[in-house]
Amino acid sequence: MQSGQHSPVLPHRNLQGTALPRICQCIAVGYIIRNNENLCRAEHPTVNGGQQVDRLEVLRKSELFHELDDEQLGIIEKMCTSEVFEPGTTICKQDRKEDKISVIEEGLVAILLEVGPLSQRQVQAASNFEVVGWSALIEPYTCTATAKATEKTKVLAFDAKELGRLFRSNPEIMYKVGSAVACVVVKRLRSAYTQLLGVTSQD
Repeated sequence: MQSGQHSPVLPHRNLQGTALPRICQCIAVGYIIRNNENLCRAEHPTVNGGQQVDRLEVLRKSELFHELDDEQLGIIEKMCTSEVFEPGTTICKQDRKEDKISVIEEGLVAILLEVGPLSQRQVQAASNFEVVGWSALIEPYTCTATAKATEKTKVLAFDAKELGRLFRSNPEIMYKVGSAVACVVVKRLRSAYTQLLGVTSQD
């Protein structure tokens, strides 16, 4: 999957003057202040025995869309396409513009921080029902880390521009997805801090 330049996909003003990035920031700060782990922890069951799970079921269990009702999930389901990444394939690249967001249907993805031209450090792994490429929804639409498949990985991919158009027409979906993105950001930050503290203590 290649990333390319694109214009902002979300309106700067909507939902009575509230922008999605501001919603995400406020929710994330609120979660950190309250230190309520459960608010940012979604249940992500595994795919049993390698059996294929239908798209709606994947979206229903995903950390990005689990708050949507059945009608809203039906709208979202029509917008995704299936993609498969072989081991070692880069899904999104740190510091590059991203135009797709992906929900992992089955597989494993390493979340890597590129700390130098030839140096990478894994800070987290994403697996079934988790999301990669969330930066495509929030300005400046630049990846904060590299995501690389470590095994054959199937995803449901969404065009960020198309999601942006949906958000403009459906503020309720925008708010629910924005809240979920904030949870993902907090979880990833916490994991990165934990990794960095571990490295520092070993140095």
